Amino acid sequence: MKLHTPRPKHFAERSTGRSYSRLFSLISKRHLLELAGVCIAIAIPLFIAVNWYESMSSGSPGGKPVVVSVSSGETADDVVNTLARDGVVTDTLAMHIYLVLHGTPGIQVGMYRFFKDESFARILSRLDKGPNVGSIEVQPGDTLNQVTVEVTQVDGVSAQQFKSALLHAISTNPIARAIAPSGLLTGLLAPEGMIGAGTYIFLPGESLDTLVTQMVARLVSDMQKVGLIRDAASLGITPYQALTVASLVQWEGVYKVNMSKVARVIYNRLDKGMKLQLDATVLYALGRLSGAVTHSDLTVQSPYNTYLHTGLPPTPIAIPSMDALYATVHPASGAWLYFVVVSQSGREAFADTFSQQLANEKIAQENGIS
Repeated sequence: MKLHTPRPKHFAERSTGRSYSRLFSLISKRHLLELAGVCIAIAIPLFIAVNWYESMSSGSPGGKPVVVSVSSGETADDVVNTLARDGVVTDTLAMHIYLVLHGTPGIQVGMYRFFKDESFARILSRLDKGPNVGSIEVQPGDTLNQVTVEVTQVDGVSAQQFKSALLHAISTNPIARAIAPSGLLTGLLAPEGMIGAGTYIFLPGESLDTLVTQMVARLVSDMQKVGLIRDAASLGITPYQALTVASLVQWEGVYKVNMSKVARVIYNRLDKGMKLQLDATVLYALGRLSGAVTHSDLTVQSPYNTYLHTGLPPTPIAIPSMDALYATVHPASGAWLYFVVVSQSGREAFADTFSQQLANEKIAQENGIS
């Protein structure tokens, strides 16, 4: 009989345990490698995304200044798109992410100065503080007093400071100085009409002198574009007188369709030595901007009252538009001496004789024009 040494009863268990250990070891290594691969696959794009976001949001210093206007009713998305269009923001997605993380500021209507490729933090800070650029809208037909009021409200200067700065700008602009009468340069005449129509902005830190220099330069540019300075002599007047005519055309013609004919009426009356008899000059003498002119108004003692005085008023009475400047240099052909508004649309009828004028006035009354 062969004797068998009994095996320890835990032999099979130890053998099985080593097998499981090796199996778990192989599985763990594979899982670790897979997990490491997954982590790397996530980490690399995440690293790239974070770096992209940081690069977009931090911006680049030294960019050119940009003025952005925010209008009523615009949303934050609209503002972001505007900033991207003007080069302040280089990536709208990154900006939207920044707004989600940091919150959207309360955006006020107005004008803001930014810099191209500016940091998101500075953009939000500036939007949160509100507009930092002042603007002045000079409309055709505005008087010097109207512009003065707006400038003093926006820039905080006094009316006298504005007038002094404007006179200085005229005297230092070679073309403006050349066309201005001596009385204007010495302060005897107001610098009425010596401003170009359009929008002007105050950038932070800019001086009043910068503003008025732009105003005078724009007027000179507008006059040059229509040939007013060059061609005034062919009309028998000086460039400054042509500017005065343009201001009368602006107030009396109002609409482009009327202006060249109104200019012709003015020239025809001047050629015949007739008083201009323009209601606009009476309103200006009275310090009014609109309204009916009464018989008593026609007696106001003022060099601007063209019912009392022959010839042009001593200065322009308002700021002319480009259309008025052009019509002054290119008047329509005709023998008209009179005109009157005959429709609610502002259309004017022109007449050679006073009897024709009376007939046109009757048409105006029938159309409800007083």
